[in-house]
Amino acid sequence: TRLAKLRRREQFIFEETGGKDLYVGWPFVHGKLNDGTIVRAPLIFFPVSLELEQNEWSLKPRKDVNVSLNKSFLLAFAHYNKIKIDEELLDRSFDDFDADSTVFRTQLYELLEQSNIAIRFGREIFADKLTPFLEFTKDEFEKSNDNGKLGLISEAVLGIFPQADSYL
Repeated sequence: TRLAKLRRREQFIFEETGGKDLYVGWPFVHGKLNDGTIVRAPLIFFPVSLELEQNEWSLKPRKDVNVSLNKSFLLAFAHYNKIKIDEELLDRSFDDFDADSTVFRTQLYELLEQSNIAIRFGREIFADKLTPFLEFTKDEFEKSNDNGKLGLISEAVLGIFPQADSYL
């Protein structure tokens, strides 16, 4: 039912705006920025289409749109940490990254290491499994995270993430 609603919403948005904004967001950045602002956001958006074939839902990668970094997160990171983000990083696509998942994650690690984005890249990201979303209160999250410390968690979400207005 939820997938059918999501597909209808995406179709409505496409009819109204001409944009296809269905993405899988993975991995998630967790932690706090230098000023204490809490963060739980996807780092990368993978464009997908949601299809129903013989009562089975499937996700298919879209070839007409590049995999991209979450520009809204990067801009917030730069603003709250008072740093300048390299324009090339904001416009970075992943079409030159390897399709093999382990090599992709290694290339992502190297990309983050070369940038001024300080995110802890733990070993758990290299495991071939997703971490279930945990529910917690804002107070619990704030107590368990220190200011200026961000890490990657292997969580993923399927959702509508409009990219056209991410610079707004």
